[in-house]
Amino acid sequence: MEAANKKQYISDTYVLLLQKTPGDKITVKMLIDACGLSRQTFYYHFKDIIDVVEYILHSILVDTTRKCSDVDDPRTAIRLFLVMIEENRRLVKRLEDTSHSKDFQRYVAHGIAETMQTVLKKKEPKTYATLMPDIDFLFSFFSYGLLGHVLEQIEHNQPLEIDCLADQLYRIFRGEMMVFDN
Repeated sequence: MEAANKKQYISDTYVLLLQKTPGDKITVKMLIDACGLSRQTFYYHFKDIIDVVEYILHSILVDTTRKCSDVDDPRTAIRLFLVMIEENRRLVKRLEDTSHSKDFQRYVAHGIAETMQTVLKKKEPKTYATLMPDIDFLFSFFSYGLLGHVLEQIEHNQPLEIDCLADQLYRIFRGEMMVFDN
């Protein structure tokens, strides 16, 4: 098995273990036993279990960013992102129930912000350039807000209303939804 395939195999096995075992209970030994690989092979690819989780999240976010960048309509890009979250809700819920949940939240929020920046930069280069001084704050704020909303829905076992949420986020980004009026 090639190195890249082993890395993917380890991460896929972690996801399978996570379906049956709380994240805090999964050890390197448990993971390598399930994979049938040596400890040395594991540490060649990952520094620890957290590194495996970050690899999984990174892979999902990179794939989603690519898909979002391939569409022409920003609303559709937002919708694709929400679909990815809904498709991975079990993983998100299981990771949220670990002692590292704050680390995962930061990682995911950062990934959301990067995805939004990538889409905006491609779809609205003039807007992106104009907002450049405020863009980090803006997308950090929105990504934590979106993540909080999604975690709340997942915690209460409620499905995301993807079309409604995509429309609301799109209207917020366009400045069409606001609380205060000048």
